[in-house]
Amino acid sequence: MTGSTGNTKYKRIGILVVGLATGCLISGCIISGGNNSPPIQATRIVQLGGAMPVDPTLVVQSDNGDIRANGNAPQLRIVATITGRGWSEQQAQELIGQVGIDLKTSGQKVVIQANKPLGDLANTISISYDISVPNPCGLELTSHNGAIRIEATQGTIHAESHNGSVEVIASNGPTVARSHNGKITVLQFTGDIEATTNNGGVELVQAESGAPAARIHAVSHNGSIHLTTVPGLSAKAHIQTHNGSIRCDRPISVIGEIDKQNLNGIIGSGAGELSLETHNGSIHIR
Repeated sequence: MTGSTGNTKYKRIGILVVGLATGCLISGCIISGGNNSPPIQATRIVQLGGAMPVDPTLVVQSDNGDIRANGNAPQLRIVATITGRGWSEQQAQELIGQVGIDLKTSGQKVVIQANKPLGDLANTISISYDISVPNPCGLELTSHNGAIRIEATQGTIHAESHNGSVEVIASNGPTVARSHNGKITVLQFTGDIEATTNNGGVELVQAESGAPAARIHAVSHNGSIHLTTVPGLSAKAHIQTHNGSIRCDRPISVIGEIDKQNLNGIIGSGAGELSLETHNGSIHIR
């Protein structure tokens, strides 16, 4: 699958490309204040789409901008919102007009790639993505400055934001969620979870149909961890906080000494894994 923006028409390459839809819209410019930032903002919307290979994985990276992905779509659909600033209306529109969005397929991976112009104003460009994918579809999403939200997808998820929150709702598949500065929320999950944040809390809620013997790992360096599990949870548990308290509402057979900040034990038959750790914050298991 290959697509690109600009004045040239999109090309169809290979049998995997079906019904590639493209579009481009330039809005009116907005004048806004700022210290040394160019005052005039322009926005352009690009739409791409098409069929995907069997059991695909979608790869998306945004330097500045949010990424939102939803499942249950008949085929891939991407709406990219490109924003840039200039010292004049013409300069702002020329800047965003030089941004290209390409779709590239390699095996089972479909990659969304943004090509930005060079120059002093390149750092004013931000690109946010609204994506609909068919199920099942794996996701590899990275945002350096922006939030990530995933909903109703089926497949392996790897979502990482350097500065922004990560939220996964009602998605079925093993999930890795990471944020350097932001909260992590995973609601109604059914599979294994790995959630890590340097600055922010972690909230995990297992779906009623979730696996009782799942592998659940969560780490927060500065923030509390709240976990809601299925009634039949079964896991070897290691729970630790350096500055905070631990509360476990599930019956647990404690191994070793009872410590307010360090709890090791077995919940149920101990078939799964439960590892929760925070350096500054409390931990609550419901």
